[in-house]
Amino acid sequence: MKRNSGLTLIELLIVMGILAIAASIAVPSYLGWMDASKARGAASSIRADFEKAKMRAIRENANVRVSFTPNSYMVHTDLNADNALDGNEAVLANHTFSHGVTLVNTFGGDDMSFSSRGIPAAGLADAGTVTVSSPGGTTIDVIVSRFGRIRTQ
Repeated sequence: MKRNSGLTLIELLIVMGILAIAASIAVPSYLGWMDASKARGAASSIRADFEKAKMRAIRENANVRVSFTPNSYMVHTDLNADNALDGNEAVLANHTFSHGVTLVNTFGGDDMSFSSRGIPAAGLADAGTVTVSSPGGTTIDVIVSRFGRIRTQ
């Protein structure tokens, strides 16, 4: 008697159906996780660079400025406190976010500065929030208090 050692077409279709059902359950969850991950990564990057800017302002005894656009930001020293990047001032970070990540800030304009004491240079005018939004609608706030405390929410 001869034995078959393969799969029948019915068995193969059943396995493919089970895999299709599992994929239809897993893929939306994965896409939501990826969307939230983009927002978390951007917020984490902004918070870390705010902390570095604050520490650099204290160490250099000079202002450090953070400038924003809708999908990027730049951190640089502002030795003469003129709110502009001059030739003798160092760029500390320059990040551009892609894939639909957007930034909206509530600072007095498109920038804020840390003073040599590690607090927002313009007091209440420089205290504010950067809202990071992902393409799927996940939002995370990076908050700078008037006392220089930086936190995410």
